[in-house]
Amino acid sequence: MALLGEQAPSGSFVSMEMPFCAYPEYDMRVADVGYISRERWAQTDPDGNLQGAPDITIEILSPSNTAREMREKCVLCLTHGSKQFWIVDEKNRRVHINYDDKSSQSFAPGDEIPMDLLSPGKILAVSRIFEA
Repeated sequence: MALLGEQAPSGSFVSMEMPFCAYPEYDMRVADVGYISRERWAQTDPDGNLQGAPDITIEILSPSNTAREMREKCVLCLTHGSKQFWIVDEKNRRVHINYDDKSSQSFAPGDEIPMDLLSPGKILAVSRIFEA
């Protein structure tokens, strides 16, 4: 989370275990890590609840996660506000990012993730994500 927070513009919000409600009929969900732009943060309800998914939703893959669960959460988030849905696979040291334009990319140590959504021109070295 700190890596995302380092690059987030002033007034935006980064949090671990970020609750959100994709749309009113859904129960609250939780992103392992979420980023909300300044504009969307200003639109949260009085209780601080986000309507729609975070702009960036990050899930840390665990042994209990199924591929189906990750696909369903990815579709839910990208359909309801996320611009990027990250799956961080610590075991295989990979970050897979699905984008709202239906494209995707996988990144490994040695690669750099463009962080234009947070701050144009900034990058995040994948190796920093997996530092102990």
